[in-house]
Amino acid sequence: FMDAAGNMNSTSNLLNYTYTVVDTTAPVVMITSHMSGDDVTGSPTISGTVTEQDERGVTVNGNAASVNAGTWASVLSSLTAGSNTITVIARDTSGNTGSVSINLNRIATTSNASVTLSGTTSAVINFNTDLTGTGMVHFGTSPGSLNMTLTGSINLTKIK
Repeated sequence: FMDAAGNMNSTSNLLNYTYTVVDTTAPVVMITSHMSGDDVTGSPTISGTVTEQDERGVTVNGNAASVNAGTWASVLSSLTAGSNTITVIARDTSGNTGSVSINLNRIATTSNASVTLSGTTSAVINFNTDLTGTGMVHFGTSPGSLNMTLTGSINLTKIK
């Protein structure tokens, strides 16, 4: 190389640099199966896409979703009747996060059920969804009415 005075030097001054590219780009996560405000029943599966080559994981309301080739899915098994906020978070290996939220309205299933306690002392009705409805109860020979909203199960007992 030549110095400022024009002298030639055959010694080479090579410098080696090492640099690291820092990923500061958050993953983009989208929900494709539902739109905010959709009505759902039971335990729906929500799904979508994530645009991150080095994704570390996707969670839906804090629960791990299954991820395969840029798509994710999760069953929403803990929704309550009414409005539910669903938040999906994707995290990459650099710690960057991207998120999206929607509201889903879980509607209770209206059902007609008939149970007769004749000759037995009790009955149990189990169901996997909320029930809202009306019914009729007979007390001896006198009919009565029953309005109910139930979640889970109900036990009926015949009183002598």
